[in-house]
Amino acid sequence: LYANENTKWEDMPSGFEFTGAEAGEPIWIFPERNQNGALRPGFAAERAVADGLCQWDPADERGADEPEKWFEVQLRDVRGPENGYFSLWQDVGYVFMSSYEGGISEDDVYYLTEGAHVHLNWGFTQKGFYEIDLEISTVVVCDSWLTADIWPTGDEYYQGDCRVDFYDFAVLANHWLRMDCADNADFCDGAGFIAEPYDQVGIEDVAELTNQWLYCGYVGCRL
Repeated sequence: LYANENTKWEDMPSGFEFTGAEAGEPIWIFPERNQNGALRPGFAAERAVADGLCQWDPADERGADEPEKWFEVQLRDVRGPENGYFSLWQDVGYVFMSSYEGGISEDDVYYLTEGAHVHLNWGFTQKGFYEIDLEISTVVVCDSWLTADIWPTGDEYYQGDCRVDFYDFAVLANHWLRMDCADNADFCDGAGFIAEPYDQVGIEDVAELTNQWLYCGYVGCRL
């Protein structure tokens, strides 16, 4: 991708120190919004086959903090000119990636849902050639050992969000001491998950939920 002169900001304003460019220094930006003659790279998951994906919660306060069918875009490496830093952010104030601020870490990540199409600001602090490594992943199957992940999604099987938390506790509490789950049309939303025939909701279920409390069953999970 070529960053022409239309992408160059001659005088970087204050408040963008996370990019590695100080106030008054130039920076090159592929913009989030339309700008004459400048490319607008972004991420798109419009062709994702949603039926094969799990709902999961990345617990990222920058906008990915609820169960959805997420794709994780993780920054792994940046190679470029000397003092050349890469950053990715949105005008609303969220910084998703910066090879300058704190170096590259697990926090340099962006999440988008299946079907989404987004544009962001891509910043570069020096002229030159950059290579950026991004790793994209998602969750296809939650770990089967996470039996207390019972938050219902409306699917035929009560597959949750790959995390044991208050969603699951609320379902269990809503069906507390039920004895007829096996005969009930909604199967108690999966709340009676301990021992065949899974028809009772009781202290055994609470104990299992407690043992798995705040555990999550996917790669890259943040406990």
